[in-house]
Amino acid sequence: MALKMPNIIFDQMLLSSTYGHSQLKTGHPVRSAIHKQLNGRLVLRWVTTWESLLLYVLFMQSLFAQKR
Repeated sequence: MALKMPNIIFDQMLLSSTYGHSQLKTGHPVRSAIHKQLNGRLVLRWVTTWESLLLYVLFMQSLFAQKR
């Protein structure tokens, strides 16, 4: 029976929106697929968060413009 090791880096990144380079000490090369995948998820989360905030601001602005 194989034991499943917890993925501490991925779990920490799910709990926070930012990360430090000290959390990426996994023994993998810097350009490894694991690092690229984790960093890609962080970028995607950051972009979608800011896009949703921008849509909210534009929606509120259009509501106020219609009331005038």
